[in-house]
Amino acid sequence: MVEFYVPGESWIHRADPRVKFALVAVSIPGLLILQHPLVLAGALLVLNLLYTSAGLPATKIWRVVRTILPVSLLMMALRAIFYPLGPEVLTVGPLHLTVGGLAQGAALGLRLLAMALSIFLWLFTTQSQGIVRGMVKLGLPYPWGLSVGLALRFIPTLRESYETITQAQRARGLDLEGTGGLRRARVLLPGFVALMVSSFRTSENLARALEARAFGARGVRRSYLADIAFRPLDWVYLLLIALVAAALLFLHFRLGFGADPLRLLP
Repeated sequence: MVEFYVPGESWIHRADPRVKFALVAVSIPGLLILQHPLVLAGALLVLNLLYTSAGLPATKIWRVVRTILPVSLLMMALRAIFYPLGPEVLTVGPLHLTVGGLAQGAALGLRLLAMALSIFLWLFTTQSQGIVRGMVKLGLPYPWGLSVGLALRFIPTLRESYETITQAQRARGLDLEGTGGLRRARVLLPGFVALMVSSFRTSENLARALEARAFGARGVRRSYLADIAFRPLDWVYLLLIALVAAALLFLHFRLGFGADPLRLLP
C-alpha cells in the first residue's frame, strides 16, 4: 500500500517516533515566533540538511515545495500588499509596497514552507505503525492514534486510486488537453464519482477488518508486532532538541533575536 514513508537506515529513520514528534512540536512554535526572513531561510537550510542526512530523495522535497509554494506565494503577496510597514518601495495605484511589508510577506512564505517540510520530515522517516505506537506511548487513546495512522496511510492511496481511474478513462477516450476551469471539473466529475465509490468500498472493507480483529472491544489486552522503546541515543536527541529550543527562546525573548522582520537584533 502506498504511504508517505520512505524506507531508509539513516539516524533519523532509526530515531524513536516520539523524538521526531518532539522535533515537530518544537519547530512549529519556533517558526511561528520568528519574524526575520533570514532566520527563517536558515531554518529551511537546516531542514534541507536533515532531509539530505536522512537520505531522502530530492524529489520528495520538491513535491512538498511544489504543493505548498502556490499558497506560500499567495500569502506572501497578500501580506506585502495589505500590511505595509516602513518606507515605500513601489506604488501602483492604491497599492503601496513597503520594505517592511515585503519582509513580512517573505517571512510568512518561508514560514509556511519550513513548517510543511518539518512535518513531512516526520512522515517520510516514520512508518505508520510507529506513528500510532508513538502517539499511544505519549498517552493518547489507541483509537485516536489509529485514526491518524489510517488517515496518513490512505491519503496517498486515494490519490493513487484517482490517478488509476483517470488513466483508465483516458484509455477509453477521455480528453483533458486544453480543458480548464468549470469545463475541466465537468469532465473530471465521473472520475470523482468513481473515486467516491472506491472510497466507500475501502472504508467498508476496513471496517470489516477492524471488526474481525475485535477493535473497540472492552477488556481486551492488545499485543503489538513491533513495539518501540527509547534508546540511550534517543535521550541524547531529546536533550539536544530541548537545548536548542531553550537557546532560541532565550535569544528571542531576552535579546529580541528574529522578533523584527527588518532587523536580526533590536
